[in-house]
Amino acid sequence: MYEVKVLSDKSRVLCAQGQSLLECLRHGHIHLEAPCGGIGTCRKCKVKIVEGQVKTLTGNQLFGSGDSVLACMVTPVSNVSLKWLENRMQGMQSDVAETETSTLGSINGPLGLSVDIGTTGISVALIQLLTKSIINQTSVVNPQVEFGGDVMTRAGYANKGEDELKILQKCCPKRHQ
Repeated sequence: MYEVKVLSDKSRVLCAQGQSLLECLRHGHIHLEAPCGGIGTCRKCKVKIVEGQVKTLTGNQLFGSGDSVLACMVTPVSNVSLKWLENRMQGMQSDVAETETSTLGSINGPLGLSVDIGTTGISVALIQLLTKSIINQTSVVNPQVEFGGDVMTRAGYANKGEDELKILQKCCPKRHQ
């Protein structure tokens, strides 16, 4: 096992031998966008190696300090420190939930909440139902997009094994039975 330190946000994870850097980060609940599902085509999971070494999953090439690599295509061969180069997945800013109470008090009539959980995005809007006007709204990238930009790529990730399925399921909001 190797330790992977993410200097950008001071987090640490352990990585098993042969496991991709992207998988290590995901298992450690560190989210890095990879809409291609971790096959190296989107180039969104690029990180910079600050200390330590990684090699390609095929073992043909070694990278070290100063090198930029795709996290989905390399595995650590020593303890590694890295920095983010691309945008990471960010949590939803709850603008709708933070709508000022004073604003709501001046609205006459019923209010509605519209929620759209799409393939790539999640949108929420607070609506005044009589006038059909939007009081406030927000949207974010669907957290599952880091496992693939479309449903089929995500299904392929989930089919890799039980661990991958559980990781993908953790991105979904809890359902009430």
